[in-house]
Amino acid sequence: MAILSATVEELGTSGYDTFSTERVARAAGVGKQTIYRWYPSKNELIADCVLEGLVVTPELPIADSGDVRGDISDWVRRFAQFGSNAAEMARVRAITAASADNADIASKFNTHVVSVTEAALADRLRTAVDAGQLKPSTSTRAVAHVIVGALLLRVLTRDDLDLDYADQILDIVFEGIEA
Repeated sequence: MAILSATVEELGTSGYDTFSTERVARAAGVGKQTIYRWYPSKNELIADCVLEGLVVTPELPIADSGDVRGDISDWVRRFAQFGSNAAEMARVRAITAASADNADIASKFNTHVVSVTEAALADRLRTAVDAGQLKPSTSTRAVAHVIVGALLLRVLTRDDLDLDYADQILDIVFEGIEA
């Protein structure tokens, strides 16, 4: 576990492009060869961190107060607060870069992080469709993709996840789907 913890710290500090297995080994108190025995590449090491839920864990539950817009707005605001942590955002960018570089990491990141988040949003939106708050034709999965995609784009381009931006995205989305 020391190797994985050191990997997470290294990703938060250095990011993917300047990731150093040597620094991970030093921080974990092991030799580089120990790491390479278990993880022949940095991608495999990072993939294991994803599987263990160590790289990105923004477990932000979505409330169901009966006000879908308020609930989604609250979730986006909490995500923006999570996004204000520089190390967390460096890890998100690192795992995104690793995903672009390795299909296995992309699959694991999608399965363990992105799909879970999008499913939670889609479920909350579906409840609102059933309650008549949103148009019956609303594609809850597509709306979840739009919200997550807009937030992730901000992270990747290193733009602030400010509340004005979040409100603008929600205004655009809800203008099209509110009943």
